Amino acid sequence: MPKFVWSEKYAVGVKEIDDQHKYFIDLINRANALLEKKCNNDAAEEVVKDLEAYARKHFDTEENFLKSIKYDKLLEHEIEHLRLIEKTNLLYDGVLTGNVNIAKVVEFLEDWLEHHLLTFDKQYADFIKKKNNKKRFFFF
Repeated sequence: MPKFVWSEKYAVGVKEIDDQHKYFIDLINRANALLEKKCNNDAAEEVVKDLEAYARKHFDTEENFLKSIKYDKLLEHEIEHLRLIEKTNLLYDGVLTGNVNIAKVVEFLEDWLEHHLLTFDKQYADFIKKKNNKKRFFFF
């Protein structure tokens, strides 16, 4: 049974980005399933490879969107993305050398969900809502 199930608490209100976040939650659940099965580092390596590919595509999508809406905290968001890419690279190196196991990968993914998606991404979701409310108010 998956540990995480998609819910509106993860939604930012942008379909393409929400779909990518759904994939990320699937990735966490896949890593948790590997942990429960006590899989080796080959399995961890595959998860981290998928994470790296996901992160690059997702961050590019998200940053382009944030630029298009003139998000006022874009620079901070880009810096956070760079930090996560750096941590992902270190995680991958650790998996390759045997210093990081699937449990550490799961811990990293869950931390990412909690601190990035539910904090940083929710900030721009709030920005979008405020921007939309101002537009509605202006026209009525």
